[in-house]
Amino acid sequence: MTTTNGSTDPARPAPCRAALKALTEGRLAGWIGLDGCSEVDTEAALGAGRPGPALANAWGRARKHPGGPATPYGVDVWLDGPRVTAISVAAARIDPPLIAALGEPEARIESGLSSDWEQWAYPRRGLAAHVDARRNEVRVLYGFSPMAVSDFFKSEIAQVHSEEYPLTR
Repeated sequence: MTTTNGSTDPARPAPCRAALKALTEGRLAGWIGLDGCSEVDTEAALGAGRPGPALANAWGRARKHPGGPATPYGVDVWLDGPRVTAISVAAARIDPPLIAALGEPEARIESGLSSDWEQWAYPRRGLAAHVDARRNEVRVLYGFSPMAVSDFFKSEIAQVHSEEYPLTR
């Protein structure tokens, strides 16, 4: 079987599988975004999923996958057919901390999830984090396909609000 990113050898993980697995372990330095990731890849990297949160303005069909050491509440995966469009992780435990792993964000904007947080965006890496800057804690992490900073500002990820993504665990 061939995944959407071209991996045919089940013994050799597809690039997005390795990135997803690293995310569940809190390692983001090698994060490459979700280009080419498929539902098959998420099942291989994250384990079997179950139906995920149903949101009013959802980004597609959702699946909830088990977590790892850095993703204790699991990983929500958003799909358009078999293609992964976004992932979200509540209370992600990133090690080393986000700025140490990735450098300064390409953009910092207001978080729509909490007035106490900021959204740190790394759109060229396909990553955005809602961060409690006082504690340097990632509260919600989003992965998506890499994009230009200007496109990120227009994206649904940049505009997410707590009414659309209630912080249930």
